[in-house]
Amino acid sequence: MNPRYRRPTFLLLLLWFATLGLCAAAAWSAMQQSWLELRLVAVDGKVQLARDTQGRIPQGAEVLRITGANGAALELRASDLLDNTDTFPSYAHKDEFFARQDTLHAIQESGAVRLTWRAADGQEQTNAITPQARTLSSLSPMFWFTLAVASLCLLIACWVFLLRPQERATRIFALTGITLFVGCITSALLSERALALDVWRLELLDTGNALAGILFGCTLVMLFLSYPRLLLSPARQRGLLAFYLLWWLLDQLHLLPNPDLGLMSAILSQIVLMMVCGIVQWRRTADAPLERAALRWFVLSVLLGCSLFAFTNMMPRLFGQPELLIQGYAIGFFLIMYIGIALGLRRYRLFDMDEWAYRVLLWVGGATLVIALDALLIVAGLSLGVSFGVSLLLGGWLYFPLRQWLWQRMVIRHTPSFESLLPELSAVAFAAGSGAQQGRWEELLQRIYEPLELHPATADEVPGIGEDGLVMVVPGSGELPPLRLRHAGHGARLFSSRDAAFAASLSQALESMMGGRQSFEAGASQERQRIYRDLHDDMGAKLLGLAISAQRANLPKEADLARSALQDLRDVVSRDMHAPTPLADLLADWRMEAQQRVQAAGVSLDWRFPAQEPELLLTPEAALNLTRILREAISNVLRHAQAGRLRVKTGLDEQTFTLSVEDDGIGLPTVPAAHRGMSSMQARAAALGAALDWQAVQPHGCRVTLKVPLAALTP
Repeated sequence: MNPRYRRPTFLLLLLWFATLGLCAAAAWSAMQQSWLELRLVAVDGKVQLARDTQGRIPQGAEVLRITGANGAALELRASDLLDNTDTFPSYAHKDEFFARQDTLHAIQESGAVRLTWRAADGQEQTNAITPQARTLSSLSPMFWFTLAVASLCLLIACWVFLLRPQERATRIFALTGITLFVGCITSALLSERALALDVWRLELLDTGNALAGILFGCTLVMLFLSYPRLLLSPARQRGLLAFYLLWWLLDQLHLLPNPDLGLMSAILSQIVLMMVCGIVQWRRTADAPLERAALRWFVLSVLLGCSLFAFTNMMPRLFGQPELLIQGYAIGFFLIMYIGIALGLRRYRLFDMDEWAYRVLLWVGGATLVIALDALLIVAGLSLGVSFGVSLLLGGWLYFPLRQWLWQRMVIRHTPSFESLLPELSAVAFAAGSGAQQGRWEELLQRIYEPLELHPATADEVPGIGEDGLVMVVPGSGELPPLRLRHAGHGARLFSSRDAAFAASLSQALESMMGGRQSFEAGASQERQRIYRDLHDDMGAKLLGLAISAQRANLPKEADLARSALQDLRDVVSRDMHAPTPLADLLADWRMEAQQRVQAAGVSLDWRFPAQEPELLLTPEAALNLTRILREAISNVLRHAQAGRLRVKTGLDEQTFTLSVEDDGIGLPTVPAAHRGMSSMQARAAALGAALDWQAVQPHGCRVTLKVPLAALTP
């Protein structure tokens, strides 16, 4: 076969034509009956005329009997117009119905008939009517509605199957469409009979309708047993199918106590089984948010479709009450179910299922509350108009506050208010360094969405929802890259469109704050540069002159103090406070400065670099603090230690940078922390999160050791 003939679209088109052909065949079959050109309805146990196309009998007249050309006559009953045989109290009544249908059919086909009816004044009259062949226009809207719903449900089920034919769930779903289609066709032909059918055709349609109903409910149960998780093996599911087929056979053979335990009871048991399976599936999918979201479609669809059908059509008849909606129109509820199940199997926008499901459930809950209040008030004795108005009023007072509370608890509870996050966004924007900003931004997203995974997104990933809601990509802000979040709520739920919109708003607000910070820092930098120039031109010249004068006057300590102050000033003026500093460059600057200072003081210098030149970038703050600590340590040696030799040693491993300054002078001060310079060194070490220690050296001298975590030095 040509591959294009196997494509889902081509096969679906063939199925569409086949469905049209079957519907046309059903319409042709309905038109093969003789027709009296009038429509009868059952009202309060009587047979009344709903419409006479020829205007021979007034509308609303009670039709009493029909007499055939052969002289046979039969008093009409309201039960003669039933289109469902499962409401009789006993099988004997059901057999009587079939016998009366056969008699009525024989009278109708005998030729001209006489119809006896009672007018509004109570007098009986008789009209002679010649049966005519039915026309296409004589078929009721309910007949066409039933065929349309059945066709759409079949096409939806087969469309999902053709897209995923290898999956067991889609194959079962296709079977539900086929059984529903057969059930709707037989039901439509039963409902559309002109007055009666011959017994063999009536029994064939009734048996086929009951079998289709049993199989439809059974395949739905099997669908819940197979998707999203396989709860029962295929072999045991076939056993369940055999059980319901046996139930149907016992009903057809009249071996059950009464018809109430036949089709309707079987279908109601299947609805209960579906609900039980839904609960079990819900528990089994606790760790699979995508499967649970698909299950929500199933539960919501079946709850609306089957439950509304049972509530409006089956439940009233089961309790001996008239149906709230004619079966031909009640079948329309199954279209809701099929659309929902198809969306679940296709996993369409499952990430928005929470919001949609809760909206529908809240809407259904509100309608149910109004109906229940209305029924209670009618039972209490109020009139229809008053009870409806009071139920609407009470329903509004009770329902809308409850609805808002449930909406806040079920849907919006995942996301905090935007206003409450503004201080945290500000903290992210004004964090020192891009590394700190990145960390705080990730912490904020982690707290809001509780993902199991959070990583930078790749260049080809588009911000928004991905993988049916398992993944959300948050757009970047300024220099911060886009982030990829996976499995929201610790893996218990999917990301939704609401989450994506909220994350995008947070990202935009953060980018605006970071832009404001950059503008502020640009203005502050310009002002700082102006101050630096003034300091360099004025204070720098004065300190240089002071150092030269102290050197000429043979005052080495004062000269060193002036040079140290001048170097501090140059550090402040010349160092770029926003660019990271390579550690290798910083070590070279330290050595050159120390060499100049100790040489002027007549002290020898022993400088020991790491064995391998370090490749490490330091933040401006860390570089400045290290420089000031080293400079103060050297100043203490030159001013107070009376040393002849100074040794500076640096070390670097995977976690720590070590700096030590050792001299051979008079030794350790009695209280190191009491000296102002040492107090300043301790404060700077604390700012770095470093450990600063003074130790005596044998036979004499002092060693200052600084150990800094690398994490405190790098951007």
